Amino acid sequence: MYISLPCLQNLININHLNSTLDSFDNKIGLAGFEIEETVKEEILKRANLRVKIATTANRSDVLCLIGLSREISYIFQTNWIQNRKIRKYISSQKEISNSQRTTNNNNNINWNQKLDSACIEFFYLNINLNNSIKIPRWIKRRLNAANFSTTDTLLDLTNYVMLEWGCSFQSYDLDKLEHSSKIKEKTFTIEKLYNVKESVTSYKDQKYLLRDSTLVDKYNEVYIGTSGTCIKNGFEITKDSENILVCAYSFSPKQMRQSIRSSGIQNEQTIRHEKLIGYTN
Repeated sequence: MYISLPCLQNLININHLNSTLDSFDNKIGLAGFEIEETVKEEILKRANLRVKIATTANRSDVLCLIGLSREISYIFQTNWIQNRKIRKYISSQKEISNSQRTTNNNNNINWNQKLDSACIEFFYLNINLNNSIKIPRWIKRRLNAANFSTTDTLLDLTNYVMLEWGCSFQSYDLDKLEHSSKIKEKTFTIEKLYNVKESVTSYKDQKYLLRDSTLVDKYNEVYIGTSGTCIKNGFEITKDSENILVCAYSFSPKQMRQSIRSSGIQNEQTIRHEKLIGYTN
């Protein structure tokens, strides 16, 4: 997991360390963490020190800034800093989404899960955007500082939620999904593949292999991505997307690890799903 020390200082008071890596490394090393990589850079005209921290398998609670900052605050015996930027941003936004958990109208998706033991819980939002959303500069800076790329779309907000609180989401362009299928019914399926071996390209132009044990998302039987981890090229959201399907999952760690190994996908989402971090955590 990558974190930015300047961003961490927005949550907890570690200014007395003078932002030196040695003092920070020594302290968290004694607590069982390890710094694997450090990068000094400039993000949007501000100096940044990005570090990659390795955590133990039983510490899923620290795979987000809030959890990690809480742990570091105990290590350094320091106080939290009230983050007013987040509260100000949330309170200033108009309602842009319609949350759907039932199937009472035509805009809802009848969710079908073929593998009961794989997905523990599932939740979705059907978001309708009339205008493009404006991503605050400070959110872009924090994402870039933690090694996330920014797109000026809703993806930036879901990535920020994952970075800050550890909840992973997968966002599809619903208009593209409907265009890919001639069936009027809207069925979202999560299933495990059997007797399949197929090379697929993600929306980030990364190639991966679908084969046995890979968990996949389907929309009306059309493959659209690997469950919770990667979106197939052609179904991603862009600045022009108006109808967006945001999915949140909680998976069985054992079956998710099998899926990740079979596909070979490794990213921020797989790290969290392997350790059972879902939208309910």
